[in-house]
Amino acid sequence: RKDLTVTDHRIMLSQNNGVLGATTYTGTLTGVAGTFTGTQTYGVDATGVDCQWYGDTTVNSMLWDYTDDRLEMTHADILFDDNSDIIIGSHYDFVIDSASTGVLLVTSLLTDETASVNLGANTLGMDLKLFGTTTGEYMLWDADADSLLGNCGNILFTMTDGEANQFKVDATGTHGGNVIVLETSEGGISLLADGDTEGDIGIDAEDDITVTAAGNLTFAVTGTFDAGGSQILNQLRQVEDVADNNESPAATESGSVIVVTFTGTSTITLPQAAAGLFFTIVDNSATAGDDVVVDCQAGDNIDADTNGDAIESVTDAVPQTVTLFAVSATRWVTINKVGTWGAQ
Repeated sequence: RKDLTVTDHRIMLSQNNGVLGATTYTGTLTGVAGTFTGTQTYGVDATGVDCQWYGDTTVNSMLWDYTDDRLEMTHADILFDDNSDIIIGSHYDFVIDSASTGVLLVTSLLTDETASVNLGANTLGMDLKLFGTTTGEYMLWDADADSLLGNCGNILFTMTDGEANQFKVDATGTHGGNVIVLETSEGGISLLADGDTEGDIGIDAEDDITVTAAGNLTFAVTGTFDAGGSQILNQLRQVEDVADNNESPAATESGSVIVVTFTGTSTITLPQAAAGLFFTIVDNSATAGDDVVVDCQAGDNIDADTNGDAIESVTDAVPQTVTLFAVSATRWVTINKVGTWGAQ
């Protein structure tokens, strides 16, 4: 048997006839159907040929374009089943593996952790969007805005390394306004440091710290409250007008200024003494008979009295004010007084 070489002519085979051995053909080889066994070589190194495969649908085809050195698909798909991999790199750098239904694995066979996947290039970015199952829920890297946007239900981080700065937001750009904002339109914001003796929360500002609240500011501490030697100023106190004959301010209203405008005798009953509580009471009437009595709870005392007696404004003049401060769980003392106040 000898090799067959054909140049610019036609080989016609019918039925089950075949060509065995090395066959070299120069020109365009067109066939309808056939079976080739063994290694097929098209062209030679640096001298290629176009190879085109057609599908069953018009135009659908695959072309090896030797002049562009690339494989071109026209209206055609590439299907890899669960047992097939896409291997990238001369040293099998990456493997794209559809290991099971709904799971796509992109793994690197490099063991030195130098592998990386880049989308786009420096100054040539692209948007990357990850969708959820709920309409309008997604994560977006917006290349045009250089911003990462999370329009989703939750963003949860769990850090497990035993090291400092496990989660850090560092805004290094220069800006005259707020560069980091935590804001909710519903619900609150909670900072919890449950690290036992290491569970500290530090706030360090090179300028002012401003706390604005529509409600109360509460410090529930079991240790000391230390201002670091600086004075704490409360420049605005809550003012409460009393137009009734009896008023009992709560301990949570400590620091309030109670202005009595009642016609007749009005009794202000202080809450149970607790060290640090203080109230200022103002008798705002100079009319005779419009008196203010300040009383305490059973077991408490005011100033040097040991019988739990109340004190009363006894002068019909404006202003008549007294500020009482609780120095213990049972005693109130007068730290400021205008006018005449005496034991009732």
